[in-house]
Amino acid sequence: MKLKPSHFLSDGEVSRGLNLVVKDGLVAEAMTALTGGTFLIALALQLGASNFQIGLLAALPTLTNVFQLVAIWLVQRYNNRRAIAVVATLFARFPLLLIGAMPLIFSTSTSIHALIFILFFHYFFGSISGASWNSWMKDLVPEEKLGSFFSHRIRLTQSLNVVLSLILALGLDYVKKYYPGFELPAYSIMFILGGLIGLTGAYLLARTPEPQSTLAKENLMRVFSKPLRDRNFRKLLVFNSGWSFAINLAAPFFSVYMMNTLKLPLSYIIGFGILGQFAGILALRAWGKYSDRYSNKTIIRIAAPLYIFCIMAWSVVTIPQSYGMQLLLIGLVNMLSGAAVAGINLALTNIGLKLAPRDGAIAYISV
Repeated sequence: MKLKPSHFLSDGEVSRGLNLVVKDGLVAEAMTALTGGTFLIALALQLGASNFQIGLLAALPTLTNVFQLVAIWLVQRYNNRRAIAVVATLFARFPLLLIGAMPLIFSTSTSIHALIFILFFHYFFGSISGASWNSWMKDLVPEEKLGSFFSHRIRLTQSLNVVLSLILALGLDYVKKYYPGFELPAYSIMFILGGLIGLTGAYLLARTPEPQSTLAKENLMRVFSKPLRDRNFRKLLVFNSGWSFAINLAAPFFSVYMMNTLKLPLSYIIGFGILGQFAGILALRAWGKYSDRYSNKTIIRIAAPLYIFCIMAWSVVTIPQSYGMQLLLIGLVNMLSGAAVAGINLALTNIGLKLAPRDGAIAYISV
């Protein structure tokens, strides 16, 4: 299969490419639903993970992002973002098969240390693939359609996540109640299935056209430092740092809190997550229109304070004596935070893509 970039793409090729990008997003979301989020935390807790290890699992995607430097070097050397993304995607998704196969092959429980170690490689290669993919999308998606295209893509992927998460949660609760000895094999099957589905994403990426990139062949550190010298881009970095800190300080432990302290069934926790995703899906249509019609900063000014309010609201959800009122408050917090996160993620993606110059997009987005 030809993986070389094209000097010119027709409108038909761009349209076909955008459809494939949507399909790849659906495949990636299915993989994530099966192997990440609340299910990953539930598996880690079953393996006896400490709070530190839960935090480390949540931090791995960010910790491994430093290796996007490798992606910049590869793009400079080979000038083929599609090939880099496809190969890195393949290497990123094989570890999921290994995690799923270990308990079935060795007839023993996978240790939390092995889980963290193998997931490191999943996120390591995923960071390389992601950096190449982001730069690729900068050139493929027409700038005037950034907001509407990515909001449409996110709506579809989150809708799929809602359906899969509900089915999986009900299935795992059933296994836990009636076949408790098969809970770990159930997670193994989920990881194997997630890995196999994820591998099809490499095929979809291989079919997606790539416009020729124009990254200058400069010293790697000089290329990487350019975004830091861009005053306007530094403002985005400052906000994104604060935003990432706020989310990752608390968000990974909301599920732990509901499982260990509130003793809620997994189906309840997934149900609350689905409420948040559903709210995000509904909000994304409006966020996308506002992004294209007004500005992404307008979305941030609304959504960021709303999410901070939601984090603070977790401290009061158990104040009511009524169990039903507690559940109602938790549901409301999840819905508001889901709408806020959807807006922030969309706005940050769009701003980063718009501020990145064509000849240095991968360095800007990686930073």
